[in-house]
Amino acid sequence: MELIAEFRRQAPDRFAWREPPYEYEHDKEPIDILFGSDRLRKVIDVGEDVGTFVASWKPDEEAFREMRKKYLLY
Repeated sequence: MELIAEFRRQAPDRFAWREPPYEYEHDKEPIDILFGSDRLRKVIDVGEDVGTFVASWKPDEEAFREMRKKYLLY
């Protein structure tokens, strides 16, 4: 993610997201399919800090760790 953001910062006039179609999907942006949503593309397009974006996942990661504890065998 940081590399993609840096590529855009270094050469915004040459940077472009790949256009659809991508495999079976003809409407969604390929990066949105690979990432799972359009959020990463939007963060990079407006120049937001990718590190801050990644840090925003922390609460969800912690909640997942708590939820999975009862399923861990070791």
